[in-house]
Amino acid sequence: MAFKHNPGRPENFKGKGFHTNPERINKKGRPKLPSLQEEMAKLLSEEKEGLNALSIILQILRREATKGNIRAIELLLKRAYPEHKQDDEPKARLELVWGNPNDSQD
Repeated sequence: MAFKHNPGRPENFKGKGFHTNPERINKKGRPKLPSLQEEMAKLLSEEKEGLNALSIILQILRREATKGNIRAIELLLKRAYPEHKQDDEPKARLELVWGNPNDSQD
Protein backbone atom coordinates (compact mmCIF):
# COMPACT_ATOMS: atom_id res chain seq x y z
CA MET A 1 0.00 0.00 0.00
CA ALA A 2 1.54 3.26 -1.10
CA PHE A 3 1.03 6.51 0.79
CA LYS A 4 0.23 9.60 -1.22
CA HIS A 5 1.98 12.83 -0.41
CA ASN A 6 -0.54 15.51 0.51
CA PRO A 7 1.12 18.91 0.19
CA GLY A 8 -1.88 20.70 1.65
CA ARG A 9 -3.96 23.40 0.13
CA PRO A 10 -2.15 26.10 -1.87
CA GLU A 11 -4.25 28.87 -0.33
CA ASN A 12 -2.83 28.04 3.12
CA PHE A 13 0.72 28.82 1.90
CA LYS A 14 0.07 32.21 0.32
CA GLY A 15 2.34 34.95 1.58
CA LYS A 16 4.57 32.53 3.54
CA GLY A 17 7.34 32.11 1.01
CA PHE A 18 10.92 33.35 1.05
CA HIS A 19 11.31 37.05 1.77
CA THR A 20 14.07 38.91 -0.03
CA ASN A 21 14.48 41.50 2.73
CA PRO A 22 13.46 40.04 6.09
CA GLU A 23 13.95 42.19 9.18
CA ARG A 24 15.50 39.51 11.39
CA ILE A 25 18.13 38.20 8.99
CA ASN A 26 21.71 37.95 10.26
CA LYS A 27 23.54 39.80 7.48
CA LYS A 28 26.99 39.56 9.09
CA GLY A 29 26.71 35.79 9.47
CA ARG A 30 27.81 33.67 12.35
CA PRO A 31 30.26 35.43 14.69
CA LYS A 32 33.85 34.23 14.39
CA LEU A 33 35.21 32.21 17.29
CA PRO A 34 38.64 33.01 18.69
CA SER A 35 41.47 30.62 17.86
CA LEU A 36 41.66 27.66 20.22
CA GLN A 37 45.45 27.87 20.35
CA GLU A 38 45.35 31.53 21.35
CA GLU A 39 42.80 30.86 24.08
CA MET A 40 44.81 27.92 25.43
CA ALA A 41 47.97 30.07 25.46
CA LYS A 42 46.15 32.79 27.41
CA LEU A 43 44.76 30.26 29.87
CA LEU A 44 48.08 28.50 30.46
CA SER A 45 50.03 31.75 30.83
CA GLU A 46 47.85 33.09 33.65
CA GLU A 47 49.95 33.48 36.79
CA LYS A 48 48.88 32.57 40.29
CA GLU A 49 51.26 32.99 43.24
CA GLY A 50 54.21 33.50 40.89
CA LEU A 51 53.61 30.32 38.85
CA ASN A 52 51.78 30.03 35.57
CA ALA A 53 49.23 27.29 34.95
CA LEU A 54 51.49 25.38 32.57
CA SER A 55 54.27 24.96 35.13
CA ILE A 56 51.73 23.84 37.74
CA ILE A 57 50.36 21.21 35.34
CA LEU A 58 53.88 19.98 34.60
CA GLN A 59 54.66 19.71 38.31
CA ILE A 60 51.52 17.63 38.84
CA LEU A 61 52.44 15.41 35.89
CA ARG A 62 55.95 14.94 37.25
CA ARG A 63 54.58 14.05 40.68
CA GLU A 64 52.20 11.49 39.16
CA ALA A 65 54.99 10.04 37.00
CA THR A 66 57.25 9.56 40.03
CA LYS A 67 54.39 7.73 41.77
CA GLY A 68 54.33 5.28 38.86
CA ASN A 69 51.43 6.57 36.77
CA ILE A 70 52.18 5.07 33.35
CA ARG A 71 50.01 7.55 31.46
CA ALA A 72 51.81 10.52 33.04
CA ILE A 73 55.18 8.95 32.22
CA GLU A 74 54.16 8.38 28.57
CA LEU A 75 52.84 11.91 28.24
CA LEU A 76 55.98 13.51 29.63
CA LEU A 77 58.31 11.35 27.52
CA LYS A 78 56.35 11.88 24.30
CA ARG A 79 56.43 15.65 24.75
CA ALA A 80 60.06 15.80 25.83
CA TYR A 81 61.38 13.35 23.22
CA PRO A 82 59.00 13.28 20.21
CA GLU A 83 59.21 10.38 17.80
CA HIS A 84 60.98 10.95 14.51
CA LYS A 85 58.84 11.35 11.43
CA GLN A 86 59.56 8.89 8.68
CA ASP A 87 60.30 10.20 5.21
CA ASP A 88 58.29 8.81 2.32
CA GLU A 89 61.35 8.46 0.11
CA PRO A 90 64.01 5.93 1.01
CA LYS A 91 67.49 7.29 1.58
CA ALA A 92 69.21 4.39 -0.24
CA ARG A 93 68.32 2.20 -3.17
CA LEU A 94 68.65 -1.56 -3.05
CA GLU A 95 69.10 -3.48 -6.30
CA LEU A 96 68.93 -7.27 -6.34
CA VAL A 97 70.84 -9.08 -9.06
CA TRP A 98 70.41 -12.83 -9.60
CA GLY A 99 73.48 -14.73 -10.64
CA ASN A 100 76.91 -13.28 -11.27
CA PRO A 101 76.64 -9.58 -12.18
CA ASN A 102 79.79 -9.81 -14.34
CA ASP A 103 78.26 -12.38 -16.73
CA SER A 104 76.37 -10.81 -19.62
CA GLN A 105 73.68 -12.84 -21.35
CA ASP A 106 73.28 -10.80 -24.53
